[in-house]
Amino acid sequence: VAVRSDVGPRPGGGGEITGSMVLAQKTANPEKDMLDLLDKLGIAAWLTDKEGVVDDCNKTACAMTERSKEETVGVGLAAELVAEAELNLADPAGLADPEAVDHRHVLIRK
Repeated sequence: VAVRSDVGPRPGGGGEITGSMVLAQKTANPEKDMLDLLDKLGIAAWLTDKEGVVDDCNKTACAMTERSKEETVGVGLAAELVAEAELNLADPAGLADPEAVDHRHVLIRK
């Protein structure tokens, strides 16, 4: 279960810190949260279906491919978004060789 959490000091009597408080709530959209997190880290990410068609992506992915989200969703990741020179690294069937993948970019399969 994906959760969002917030951790802070737990003040006791007299202003002393006596522990910590952890607040957590179930995340409504874990895929969006993951894309947002990767975006903050500067990592391009695409969500695809089993056929490699893009369902969603983050802003970093759009900037890298110089396409809007609307231009990206619905296209084949390997067929339309991977540079020809890098096609040997793209595996539309599911990342058969993880050692050959450039890990600066993340492909998240649903």
